[in-house]
Amino acid sequence: MDEQARDISPDTVLARLSAVNARAREREEHARRLRRVGRVGGGLAVLALIVGGVVWGVHAPRGARPTLVTTAAQKAVPAASTTASSSGLDAVTTIAVPPAPQTVQLTLTATGAATWLEVRDGSSTGEVLYSGTLEPGASQEFTSTRLWARLGGAANVDVTLNGKPVPMPAGTYDAVFDSSGFHRPGG
Repeated sequence: MDEQARDISPDTVLARLSAVNARAREREEHARRLRRVGRVGGGLAVLALIVGGVVWGVHAPRGARPTLVTTAAQKAVPAASTTASSSGLDAVTTIAVPPAPQTVQLTLTATGAATWLEVRDGSSTGEVLYSGTLEPGASQEFTSTRLWARLGGAANVDVTLNGKPVPMPAGTYDAVFDSSGFHRPGG
């Protein structure tokens, strides 16, 4: 043991330890108070937002209130409305719901000669549903809301969309099939 350590009395060591413990307790209590204040402050902020929203909803001019409108191209759902309640407030809510995408069924049948084709779900970067050579007489059937296809020899393929034949121009090109029919991307 070194000389300096021998010169410290046990009472001095205990006094210093007590002071360190007291400072640690003070820091812990301070941290506890800060956490308590943070919880109360957060609760007050939420309460202020709720009260502000209610006050705005009651006192805002009618034109300032948000309204969702259904366009003629969308399938409308019945509007929910509440009129003249006992508090004198009225509200009309119209919810715009886009039409659900329609599923299409595409059948590709090779006729006359083998033809290469690739079909993907949705777009040219979608999941590959088929990629290969379709032999004469062979068919592949696909169902999705939108299908993208690269036809290696469209003149050698009979195409039906939802059971109806689709005339295809000859050539090698990309095609999209959806509820609006057949079209070529970008054209």
